[in-house]
Amino acid sequence: MARVSTGVLAVLGFVICACLLTLAQFDINSIDTALSVAKMKIAKRQQEIKGFAARSIGKCPVSSPRCPFASGQHFQSRPSTRVSREIAENARILEEATKALLFRKYGIVIRDAPSEPGTTSRASYDQINQVNTINLGQTQLAEHEAQCRERRRAKCNPQLPWRSGDGRCNNLQNTHWGRANFCMTRLLEPAYEDGVSEPRGGRFNSRLPNPRVVSATVNAFRNVTAPNFTHMLMQIGQFLDHDIALAPMEEDPGEIINLGNPNNPIDCCSEDRRDGPECFSFGIPGNDPFFSAFNQECMNMPRSAPCSNCHLGHREQQDSLTSYIDGSQIYGSSDEDNQRLRSKVKGLLKYQVVSDRQMLPRSFHPNEDRCSKPSAGQFCFRAGDERVNEQPGLTAMHIIWLRQHNLIAVKLNEINPHWDDERVFQETRRIVAAQWQHIIYNEWLPIVLGPDYSEAFKIKTLQTGFSQYDPTVDATISNAFAAAAFRFGHTIIDGNFLLINSRGETGSIRLQDFFFSPFGYYEGKLDPMLRGLYNQPGQQFDRFVVTDVTNHLYRLRNDSFGLDLIALNIQRGRDHGLRPYIDYVRFCTGRAISDWNDLLTFMPQDAVQQLSRVYARIEDIDLFPAGVAEYSVAGGVLGPTFACIQGNQFMRSKFGDRFYYEHGNQAGSFSEQQLQEIRKISLAKIICDNSDSIKEIPVNVFRPIGRDGNTVQPCSEIDRSNIRAWAEQ
Repeated sequence: MARVSTGVLAVLGFVICACLLTLAQFDINSIDTALSVAKMKIAKRQQEIKGFAARSIGKCPVSSPRCPFASGQHFQSRPSTRVSREIAENARILEEATKALLFRKYGIVIRDAPSEPGTTSRASYDQINQVNTINLGQTQLAEHEAQCRERRRAKCNPQLPWRSGDGRCNNLQNTHWGRANFCMTRLLEPAYEDGVSEPRGGRFNSRLPNPRVVSATVNAFRNVTAPNFTHMLMQIGQFLDHDIALAPMEEDPGEIINLGNPNNPIDCCSEDRRDGPECFSFGIPGNDPFFSAFNQECMNMPRSAPCSNCHLGHREQQDSLTSYIDGSQIYGSSDEDNQRLRSKVKGLLKYQVVSDRQMLPRSFHPNEDRCSKPSAGQFCFRAGDERVNEQPGLTAMHIIWLRQHNLIAVKLNEINPHWDDERVFQETRRIVAAQWQHIIYNEWLPIVLGPDYSEAFKIKTLQTGFSQYDPTVDATISNAFAAAAFRFGHTIIDGNFLLINSRGETGSIRLQDFFFSPFGYYEGKLDPMLRGLYNQPGQQFDRFVVTDVTNHLYRLRNDSFGLDLIALNIQRGRDHGLRPYIDYVRFCTGRAISDWNDLLTFMPQDAVQQLSRVYARIEDIDLFPAGVAEYSVAGGVLGPTFACIQGNQFMRSKFGDRFYYEHGNQAGSFSEQQLQEIRKISLAKIICDNSDSIKEIPVNVFRPIGRDGNTVQPCSEIDRSNIRAWAEQ
């Protein structure tokens, strides 16, 4: 829990006495005083961060990937854009002013560090809402609110058929909806410990169980392969996640430079910083079944960058990507990054040629990216999302979609030779985004959600005709989706990635050995990886998670351990103020859960027993570990709570996206003939057209061969979109 320092309390007390106002009053002086207090706290915090950075210089070499706060790696390799810095700064000002005004009106004291004296109170929703409705009038704080609102505005051309790079102007009335570097939305009010920004459970002497203990107890590994989907389901899920959601741990970088290991963007385990307001690290118990052998006592976790909805009130989090399913992991989430990835010739994306095949371009900053090894001739890749090199399966997806863009661009040049580079690029991007959406809604989502939830949330694709855009629907990513429900894919990862060569011979690689090591693709490893993904079963959707991500996440080659992804998921949900699991069950199903036996409706008895071992109260259970413990819905993968949260999101992602490929009567709508050609595409055909030499493939790469009539067919017999439908007469 957080609190205000003694000095700050003294200033506030002086103001209260000097002004002789009742606690219910707010005039310009009291609001401006709250602003002064907020700025003073933020300035002090920034000085502490700068001081820590200065003290860190020289303690470890800049070239070392294990040096968590080397000035060159952190401050120079991830410069913040002016806009994202302003968003975070304004959010902190409004947040701290909210705390000061809560003290002014209700006497609520909110602490910022465990060493500060005083008693902490929690602000109720009603109290925060009353502060939220204060008329700021001609106060200085009103200027910050106005600046925030001004950034939401954009000049839009409603006739332009192409998306903007950052998602602005998708909704012409609310131009910031779904835009990169703006706030996520919420399904339920947050459950911050102080009502404003303190993580659920508190940062100091938390009443919630240690997240590593929860992970090690509830999510210990058990090998259970899935009978109804392949490993490709996980891989496309991750690729999709990198299209729509990324809560930055700091302000969004101006240009993607850091393409490598993100273990320590900020060192929140040091004595200097661990108790800082923007850190939320957690201890590793001395009897930990794995980390104790390596004397590890702390797991590093900075808090997500704050965001504000332009008024006083509780903290929100940024999404540094566009919320729309628009291929931003291919093209970037800003106009500037979009331009960096273009070759500016015939509408093509940049690429390098390796063994006569197009490959992702090399890192633009190989000496600084914390991934490449130029001295060894090893270069990591650059794409629209900075996580492109994270693991080999993900990199494979980036490669085939880069090639898909350039393949379509070449065809458009052939049929429309009078088009310039800009026209070819934008039309190609429009087609690729439509094909990507069709694969998600037509192939991937029906398996994940099952028929009942697909029908309930109206996300089934049409066979003919057009759907209708709804400008009242906000497609912005919800916090519960990004911080919990869409992380379901972590449970279906297999730690061994199968490799199958053209003769059918199999091998494998261990995930924990290949984080940020994409160099095999320079040696022809693309096809074996692709064959492995669509032939290998995924792990079953359940609470059991492979040790590759619970003990070895992002493990460096010379280390024996990494991070725990599941513990970080749990802690991230608390950081974002996600409400407990039972509140989302009530929201989704209407069922009230009041004792442990009530959980048996949703999950197996052994899962309930393990949860009851680590959580003192049923009201404490975090959303993620319980969500992945639920029984799958009929015909789907997810349990009912996560299916509900995801169904809600994908419904809004469809009907709230003006450029969704099936919508008619919009500036970016396709003709009937073009839409029918898009409906022919499948991920199988994308792989056929863009692999190195795959000649045959299962028609549905997400289903095991033989299930639901899924057969292997020659690539030549699998239908594709005919780009001649875009020939301009």
